[in-house]
Amino acid sequence: MAKQSGRGPKKDHLPRIQRPKHHDTYVRRAKPAGAVECDECGVVFHGGKWRWGEAPAEDVRAGLCPACQRIRDHYPAGTIRLHASLLGHRDEIERMIANVEGAERAEHPLERVMGVELDDDTLVVSTTGLHIARRIAASLRRRFHLRGTTRYPEEQHRMVVDLGE
Repeated sequence: MAKQSGRGPKKDHLPRIQRPKHHDTYVRRAKPAGAVECDECGVVFHGGKWRWGEAPAEDVRAGLCPACQRIRDHYPAGTIRLHASLLGHRDEIERMIANVEGAERAEHPLERVMGVELDDDTLVVSTTGLHIARRIAASLRRRFHLRGTTRYPEEQHRMVVDLGE
């Protein structure tokens, strides 16, 4: 048996894809049996996916979808922080966010904007999913030629994007 040198890559230096996965409390490990209709938004889980539309006639249970659970718990998956220099474009930014949300929400019902708030001199956008946060950030970067940083806090299924610093 070959002796280990102890010089292998440490956890922090592994590419993100090779790091150990952490459990997201808002994602169920097993799919529920039968159909589930969200009490809050009306999205339906059936056939292994959350979808907009009518629930099937058989065995429909009430519950909350992961997006509504995040909204209720005030625990966003994605957070985008826009620097004060962009506040003059707030109306345009909010329209862009609404457009991205509309397109994303039609195809992926669990990807939603939780809120757009002013915190000190920073506009903070919180989302229920990482995908919609990435799309909003990319749209804002293109439109306003922004640079920024994207962080994925350790041991959390979250993303924080800081733009316009």
